[in-house]
Amino acid sequence: MRLFRRRPTSLSLLADADFRNYFIADLPFEFGAEIRRFSMSWMALTLTGSQFWVGLVTGLPGLTIALFAPFAGVAVDRYNRRNLLIGVRAAFVVFALPLGVLAVTGQIEPWHLILVTLLGRRVAGIWLFQSVPPVAGVDVHDGSRSGGTCNLPADAIPDGG
Repeated sequence: MRLFRRRPTSLSLLADADFRNYFIADLPFEFGAEIRRFSMSWMALTLTGSQFWVGLVTGLPGLTIALFAPFAGVAVDRYNRRNLLIGVRAAFVVFALPLGVLAVTGQIEPWHLILVTLLGRRVAGIWLFQSVPPVAGVDVHDGSRSGGTCNLPADAIPDGG
């Protein structure tokens, strides 16, 4: 007896070659983002010994995403998604490099972590919308609604019921 009679909806998205390539290419970035989150929390604990600072560095991204996500949604709707994605990824690197230099030289302070968290998460509001897979009927290359280049199987899109 088979466990699933048909492929789960979440796996049917991988049938689309563009989405599959994007998903595989996105894995290293996601892994790095998790390492960065962990290391910033660890750095806050090491620098201050305070649970409050760890909570602040860990929880502040959620607040900034909630504040800036509407603006990011407007940007994603109006501009080329590919260029936005490249810019957002580059911004994450630009914010991480000075923090790494400060950490290596031993001059890092807790407020540096907060500053990088605020700036980085402001950019993450745009990144959050870039991570959502494109819907059927939307051109994944220029964001226009006329293309329809995302050809998913009919059972891949939930009916909402």
